[in-house]
Order: sequence, then structure tokens, then C-alpha cells
Amino acid sequence: MPTADPRKIVRVVYAYSAKGGRGRLVARLSQGPLELEHLELGFVYHPAAEGRVATYTATTVLARRLAAMGLRRVELLGPDGELAEDIVTRRRLPTALTVPYITLGCALNRFVEGRIGAAEPAALLALRGMAGYRRSA
Repeated sequence: MPTADPRKIVRVVYAYSAKGGRGRLVARLSQGPLELEHLELGFVYHPAAEGRVATYTATTVLARRLAAMGLRRVELLGPDGELAEDIVTRRRLPTALTVPYITLGCALNRFVEGRIGAAEPAALLALRGMAGYRRSA
């Protein structure tokens, strides 16, 4: 696969599935029209904290992996628009999200340029299937 140009943003579209304290994340890395890499990561979180804590944990694990890969400029586009709003607007969060929010912020601070946003639904479709996403009944 092609190598990322360190002067340009690497776009990372990701989706995950999580249940019972375990999760699986898949991500597609691209730069412009070039697909760079496909990642699959496992993660764990406190099972009593389902929901948004899993979202923060998945995103933090991804950000840490990308930084470890040497990427310096990234745009993370995930399935949770609320997480992106939390980070961009720095809005007040429930107490249960305080530590996950700070942890994700620290992971994002490792980048020279780090953006976060919500992915387009069409971009998530294939990734959700690969992550084992199941819609609740």
C-alpha cells in the first residue's frame, strides 16, 4: 500500500461494535484518492459503562495506534456525531465521561493536527459489517 505524505491529513473512517466490555474496531485510512491501509483493532472497556464510554474507548485506542504508526496529521471520522460535538465544542459531559474525555484528548494531543468528526453513513456501511455491528431489535 502507498505511504502517507506526512505533510497531508490522513483521513480515517472507522466503525466499531461493542458489548459486554469487549469491542472490535475497523478503520480505513486514506489520503486523497489513495487508500493507505485497513486496520482492525480489539479493545476493552468497563462493561458497566456501556454506550458512550465504548465510543470514547474505541476512538482513543484508534488514535493511540495511529500515533504509534507515526502519523502526525489525522482526521478521525466515526459513527458517533455526539463524540465529535463533545470534542469540538468542549461541552459539559456526564461525570461517567470525564475520564474517557480527558484520555481521548490526551491521545489526540499527540498529533500535530488532529481533527474529529462524524462519518457519512455511506462510508460506514461496509465498515460496520466488518466490525460485527448488529443493530438492536
